[in-house]
Amino acid sequence: AGRASGAVALQARGGARGGGPDIEGWYQATISGGGGEPTGAIKEYIMKWFWPAADPFTGRGGAAPGKKDHAKVFQILQDCFAKGPAFERGTSSAGFGSILGDTNGVDGSPYTWLVGSMTPGGMFLQVTREFPGAKGVRALAVAKIGQEQELWSKIDWNLVNARLDIEVGANLEKVEGVKQR
Repeated sequence: AGRASGAVALQARGGARGGGPDIEGWYQATISGGGGEPTGAIKEYIMKWFWPAADPFTGRGGAAPGKKDHAKVFQILQDCFAKGPAFERGTSSAGFGSILGDTNGVDGSPYTWLVGSMTPGGMFLQVTREFPGAKGVRALAVAKIGQEQELWSKIDWNLVNARLDIEVGANLEKVEGVKQR
């Protein structure tokens, strides 16, 4: 058992020399944009899963999300990244957790990940500190623990949106499958 968890931690750190996933290269691609608030489909998924259900919206008399609501929910996502397992999700549908539901969401990785997975209700998002490769999810964004602001100031939201259709394998490579969103 110790050998298996050591292998997971090694993989989560970026693999052994000469093999394993290139997490640093994947991270550099993620931070090749202009940062700012989310755009495109990911903006709506973040709103859907991280909005506190107990809070009314500010748009159309409380019936729809307004500009302030998107800024608020983006801040909730940023807090989840920074706090990791200490994040309290309150009435939000999503938060920090385990990809497969069998751990506390931490595997020794020095990274925090935003991942998506298909559910009957559509794309579900969550934040984890488990390496997402070969777990049937879409790895969307990643930040080095303690350096989250670098992600938010440089994130490429177009790339994150493109990754919504890509399930990743053990080396963060695209796994062919049915495109769903």
